[in-house]
Amino acid sequence: MGNKDRERPERYEERAARNIVGTALGAPTERYDVGALEKAHDFWVLPASGREAVEVVQWADRDAMADEAARVRFFSASSSRVHDGLKETWSLSVDEDSEIWGQRREDGRQTRRGPYKLLRQAVGPALLELEAMGVHRVDAHRDFSYPFAPTENPRHKLISLGVHQAETIPSTRSPEILLSALRGFTVPGDADMASLLTDFLTDAPQRDVLEKLARSGAGRRHAFVWLHRSSLGPFLSLWRNSELPTTAPNLPAEVTTVWLGKIGEWRTAVCWDASTGWRRVEAPSLPSA
Repeated sequence: MGNKDRERPERYEERAARNIVGTALGAPTERYDVGALEKAHDFWVLPASGREAVEVVQWADRDAMADEAARVRFFSASSSRVHDGLKETWSLSVDEDSEIWGQRREDGRQTRRGPYKLLRQAVGPALLELEAMGVHRVDAHRDFSYPFAPTENPRHKLISLGVHQAETIPSTRSPEILLSALRGFTVPGDADMASLLTDFLTDAPQRDVLEKLARSGAGRRHAFVWLHRSSLGPFLSLWRNSELPTTAPNLPAEVTTVWLGKIGEWRTAVCWDASTGWRRVEAPSLPSA
């Protein structure tokens, strides 16, 4: 461990990853990168067979995050104008080309101003109906029958507007509607997901992740990837109906095991390892700091 006086606070995503990996392997974990060591991986997992290195990284579409941040600020500042009566905050993932996300100008750039009329007249009432029904989540790809349901069905209303997923989320603020875009969304197959994961781990921005794992000297080296909702689209099926891929990713030599978690769902992850293939892991609730 490094000098305690220089120790940095542990990020929540690192803490959650330690909880999941430790649970899955039935072994204690130990922080390693506490701020005093340069180019160190985040933590060790300590099974009886020997130390294993773990590095935690977020996968986010930076352009989508910038758009989302602008919209969150815009909608949050005027949430009472979006729709009155909501009891919960709703997070909606919508098609980037949908009317709900906003119109494009003649130069092709997205307008930043939210479509308040559409939110007030269509989205808000549909969410109110869902709350009255006790429904807290809608997934357009979980049940393909919804688009063919009667048009008054609130699920149908949302899906017809280009909503891929809608769910209530914890919030200490007044109820509001938060939007994020799924760019070029398609429902990929196993091979597509494996290929996307391989591309992400071998892309230049992740070179630091690979270098840290290689420098650890451990025989087993884990990359734990937290998916931001801006990059979640191709992987939605992993959190739907307990589906798991069957195609193995082609991992770089520095990585022996890869984990995928969804930011906000801090107790669960899917994992691929050559000895086990794909599996799903659920950990106990994270203890309070």
